[in-house]
Amino acid sequence: MSAVNIKNFPEDLHHAAKIAAVKEGRPLRDWIIEAVKEKLEREKEFK
Repeated sequence: MSAVNIKNFPEDLHHAAKIAAVKEGRPLRDWIIEAVKEKLEREKEFK
């Protein structure tokens, strides 16, 4: 699996994602991976 580092990631977005992940009882990493997958699936549906 690849590693991804994102520079200048908005602090408020990072904080909101961390809170959402905690509420779901999941690691932030897993929450972000699912969010990216969902975004890609939505884009695929509209093409």
